[in-house]
Amino acid sequence: PDATIPIARMVASHVERIREELKYMYVTNVYRSAEFRNGEKREFIQAGIEFFGNARAEADAETIQAAIQSTQACGFQEIRIDLGDTNYFNGLLQAIDESLAGKAEGIAVEGLEKEIKHQIRTLVESKNQPGLKDLLAQLPIEEIYKKTLLKLPLLFGNLEEILAEAEALALNDRMRESVENIRTVCRHLDDRSYLSADMGLVNHLDYYSGIIFNLYLKHSGVMAGSGGRYDGLMKKFGRPIPATGFGLNMDVIYEALLKRNQDPTGIDKSSI
Repeated sequence: PDATIPIARMVASHVERIREELKYMYVTNVYRSAEFRNGEKREFIQAGIEFFGNARAEADAETIQAAIQSTQACGFQEIRIDLGDTNYFNGLLQAIDESLAGKAEGIAVEGLEKEIKHQIRTLVESKNQPGLKDLLAQLPIEEIYKKTLLKLPLLFGNLEEILAEAEALALNDRMRESVENIRTVCRHLDDRSYLSADMGLVNHLDYYSGIIFNLYLKHSGVMAGSGGRYDGLMKKFGRPIPATGFGLNMDVIYEALLKRNQDPTGIDKSSI
């Protein structure tokens, strides 16, 4: 179901000491059991890279640049990268936990229950603001946290404008640092015209620990890939090795190429 986890486990198990950066690439079939939308496939071919041993912002930028260039090499020049940082959302949950700890009957000392956090994450990820509003109405959370959570699904668009708004909404240092991290990564990219911000980008794969991004084929609006930093995953395998990477859905890219190269009669004009 996921290519990153077994590669990370391999590195954690078989690489005794990281003396230099390690870079891997893969092409493999991926299987997903979750419900898919708009006829998306449960099985598809994924191609990607995993980059170990560099915790700096330039490594995240290099990964994003590789994703852009790989998609362009497939024949798509018009693409969009939605860029976020998981610590913005997680920092907000942390602020809520700290405000709730020991203050409300029925709430665990550590704050919101894990299942509630999962529901909030799912609703933010799917940009389901009405569903999020209904859920928050049932929770003993202060209004400032409810208002900030409700703004997350709408906090996307122009890079500089959204980052400025996200900075103004930040409720703790973790949230502010995540905004600055996005800016730092962007400064390492020569061309930022592909980028937009999405502070509600959280991803259902909870091992991401920093920069996170989705890649879209601009004119079709189809998501063709995703990636980000996952230092936390390596820690779970007992090796605190920094890591980042991305994967492209080659079935999506191939089908988009076919569709683009067909004329109105449905006859394929390409040589694919």
